[in-house]
Amino acid sequence: MKFDQDYLKNIENYAFKIARESGEILHSYFPDIIKSPDLAIEYKDSNLRDPVTIADKKVQSFLVDKIKSEFPDHGIVGEESESQDDLAPDYVWVLDPLDGTRNFMYGFPIYACSIGVLYHGEPVVGAIFIPWPNSRNFGRVVHASVGNGVNIDGETIDTSQTRKLDGNSLITLPGFFTRRYKFSNDFLPVSGELRMGGSIAYEILMVALGISQYAVISSAYLWDITGGLAIVREANCEALRVNINNNESHWSKISPLVYDWKSGVTKLSDLRLRTNPMLLAPTNYIDELKNKISRKNNPIKKVVNGIFHS
Repeated sequence: MKFDQDYLKNIENYAFKIARESGEILHSYFPDIIKSPDLAIEYKDSNLRDPVTIADKKVQSFLVDKIKSEFPDHGIVGEESESQDDLAPDYVWVLDPLDGTRNFMYGFPIYACSIGVLYHGEPVVGAIFIPWPNSRNFGRVVHASVGNGVNIDGETIDTSQTRKLDGNSLITLPGFFTRRYKFSNDFLPVSGELRMGGSIAYEILMVALGISQYAVISSAYLWDITGGLAIVREANCEALRVNINNNESHWSKISPLVYDWKSGVTKLSDLRLRTNPMLLAPTNYIDELKNKISRKNNPIKKVVNGIFHS
């Protein structure tokens, strides 16, 4: 698929701008150690596992208004917006105004505002704000678009350096990893030191920036991963998804992200879906990794439940 890189760069620059402004809004609501704001916390489920705060809603509203004013012919799907049955245009913005809401509401400073743009179901632009020490505007925005490299706060960074697996470096895995996956016996001693972030967009960025060697991501919604995948691919990294056939798992390439996209048929409501778990790593060693990490041979019912209830 060919892309208009100049047009994508214009979209990227705007996404960078509004991601930075969103970060400022989030910072204004972030709980202080001495005095915490009233976040007006609500829950979207009866088990109280899916919180939403006033910060989520404020940023969602801000982003939607900004995108509509600048790109009125583009579609928008956001975590905190209502499902829409409108046909999806060629370009669709996919928004997670606050990824890591539970971290945020408890004052744990690992969270993200993730902005991604799909073109015919393929991630082509990403801009993600994360809080970062010693930075202006309370954090950093990592942003990228197809063919235009990876940037941090408007400055291009070099992602060409070949990375190597190192058993002493950091890795990112979900909390349930050992219940559903396993390392090969030869890889386990050198697999790396585990960290869990609590924000999928944040964890994806850690791989793109070389802070985490690789990550396994649980089942996620498009708004969790679209912006991150656009950035990862410009950082000489790759994402694979786990597929299960006859109770056996294997990793396969993700292209496009929305594989059944059909112009004039796909609706915005069709994009409110969950994806299979993913493996993210630098391109030069992801093939080695996929042979070291496998799904445990659970009964097929448990496997399916694991994917869609992670």
